Amino acid sequence: MQHRDHRHVTAALTVALSALAGCGGGGDGGTAAPASSTPAVPAGAITITSGNAGGLTAEAVDAGTAGAAGGSATLLTGVEVQATTSAQPSAWRRLPALLRLAAAQGGASVVVGVTVDRLVECTVGSISVTGNQALVNSASPGDTLNITFNDCFEFDIGQVSGSMALTIVQANANPTLFVADGTLTNLTLSRGTRVDRLSGPLRLSFDDRAGSQTVIDATSSGLTYTRLVNDNLRSQRTLTDYTYRAVITASNGQTAETFSYAATGNFERLGQGVAWSASTTQPLVTPAGAARPASGAGRILGAAGRSVAVTVTPTGLRLDIDHSGDSGTDTTSDLTWAQFDALL
Repeated sequence: MQHRDHRHVTAALTVALSALAGCGGGGDGGTAAPASSTPAVPAGAITITSGNAGGLTAEAVDAGTAGAAGGSATLLTGVEVQATTSAQPSAWRRLPALLRLAAAQGGASVVVGVTVDRLVECTVGSISVTGNQALVNSASPGDTLNITFNDCFEFDIGQVSGSMALTIVQANANPTLFVADGTLTNLTLSRGTRVDRLSGPLRLSFDDRAGSQTVIDATSSGLTYTRLVNDNLRSQRTLTDYTYRAVITASNGQTAETFSYAATGNFERLGQGVAWSASTTQPLVTPAGAARPASGAGRILGAAGRSVAVTVTPTGLRLDIDHSGDSGTDTTSDLTWAQFDALL
């Protein structure tokens, strides 16, 4: 039972959620180093051609960045349409804002021993938070958090539903470090005409110990990631060996992202049972407030050694396509950001 007595949540839950809300990942506090290698290509790998390389690149970059490369977003807010000028944030970069809401102190709260049950109201909708911790005044390994988003809407995030269950692996009291193992269950992020839905196991880490940068890491052995646009199913994919890192520099606000993964799924434009693997070879660097990366590169692998080398240009992406599998470049083409968006 929940009461609107506006008591503060216990210190352990505050530390844990505030750590998630205020900082970034990677327990080593490192930088956005390029992904070390591209995972092996799964069965059913796509045969890369000049004709499908553009669509494949759009899907590969979108999956790797969890939606961050899709350009600026339009928020539909009932009677108001608001266009944003900054980049569409990835699912992982929206998590700190979501968890900051969950950590809000003004919500209804019941504290019984070391068990927390509380409700936080959003601009529209709400967030339910339950937790169990070993110590009342600090977070410790093994503590659990269960967060359910009840059609929560905020202007800078969009609408969120679904849930996440987190078990703390590591946290400090500052809070500048948080590592948790979790499970996402139909975590649905709706922003404008686009919907991203994620389910599966996940390790999240947020590290702000350096002070000069925030690091966000997400890894998963098998993440189901669905994308809808205008209520049409565009992609339904499973990402394995998934790793993602974002490093946000405090001095200038730029974000550098790296990723690697293998994908299998069904795609409106690419077909059914399509697979590939992808990784960054240079971080995707997006200046503060920009809608697109200013630099970066990556590689997509398909069947029979065929591949696409992708490089960010001032107007979009350059695709160096190897459709013969001899590790050379057979065709080069340019994909503008407008064309990239249209393929998603």
